[in-house]
Amino acid sequence: MAVQTTHTDTEYIENEINNVQSNAIRITEDKLRVKLPKILSRARRSHDWLGSLGVSVSIFLAFTTANFHDTLGISGEHWSFLFGLFGIIAFIFFVVWGIVALTNRVSIDKIIEELKKP
Repeated sequence: MAVQTTHTDTEYIENEINNVQSNAIRITEDKLRVKLPKILSRARRSHDWLGSLGVSVSIFLAFTTANFHDTLGISGEHWSFLFGLFGIIAFIFFVVWGIVALTNRVSIDKIIEELKKP
């Protein structure tokens, strides 16, 4: 005959805390289809500054290290002017997209708040 002993886990637990309260967000599919593209668009806009930063750095490096020669019927001075102009334009885009990214930061809390709105 086998002897069975049973130990409950409560003998080893000094303090048990239940933290199972949570909030449930119910949303219909059609409302989610309306809200989700706006949220995703805002998330994409928060990273657009990276492309303009890359272009700005590339043009700046080319402008500062290159010796511009007469090519394709355009003088070296004109090439230098064009690279400088495009560098300024790229930097302006970097600043504009940086401001847009700062104003459109996306966080989990903001997404949840957006989904809670009626």
